[in-house]
Amino acid sequence: MTLRIDYSNMMISPGGIDPAMWAGSAGQFDAAKRGFDELRAGGSVGFVDLPSDKALLAQVENFSSAARGKYDDVVILGIGGSALGPIALRTALRPSGWNMLDDKARGGYPRLQVLDNVDPETIDALLGRLRLERTLFIVTSKSGGTAETMSQFLIVYDRIARKKLDVAKQLVFVTDPKQGALRPLAERLKVPALDIPANIGGRFSVLSAVGTLPAALIGIDVKSLLSGAADMAKRCENPDLTKNPAGVYAMLQWLADTRLTKKIAVFMP
Repeated sequence: MTLRIDYSNMMISPGGIDPAMWAGSAGQFDAAKRGFDELRAGGSVGFVDLPSDKALLAQVENFSSAARGKYDDVVILGIGGSALGPIALRTALRPSGWNMLDDKARGGYPRLQVLDNVDPETIDALLGRLRLERTLFIVTSKSGGTAETMSQFLIVYDRIARKKLDVAKQLVFVTDPKQGALRPLAERLKVPALDIPANIGGRFSVLSAVGTLPAALIGIDVKSLLSGAADMAKRCENPDLTKNPAGVYAMLQWLADTRLTKKIAVFMP
């Protein structure tokens, strides 16, 4: 299925983007695309290249394959993009109400829980429901210095230690390949760690192990997901504005903001 953008509501007159305004935006798109291509060539927008990163895919597939059948629950400790991306994948690509389905309905794959805040009642209630020995905690922080995530980690680590469980079997880190606090901690605790490429920001990380690891663990075909993303990335390289989905959406937002002073967009998937 090919994705398409229906932006007809943005073209309604009066008050919308008229044909002349839209036709005149092609030159602005050309300049914007040249700027983006320069950023990509300089390596600062690495998310575009995630669908073709075979090494990252191999990390995810190898870990998720080894984990198959070992866990009833996967719990993400993360905030912002580290939490929202995996939630979006679960919502879009798994049956509705995934965590409420029984083991048979989930095909034997684990539930996916997300702890994206430090509310003590929320954390305590979830941990109280889990069989820790059958739970995998994914600690997601590129820097290893995210206060909320590391606070959650300390709580979880304490629970695991008190039950005398092997932290290397209950934890996996998703972090920067070289920098940050989680890398040396992973080595000291012998906890497996998967990479977030250095040029990937949290808001753009869903196609890295941040999103694909939890997705694979709950049975989403991440290879097909990345294949679809690669196809979309190719479409978004098109210099013709009318055939470039990202260009169309960006120019619509830019025109609405700068020409119509309409600064709030409603996007309905």
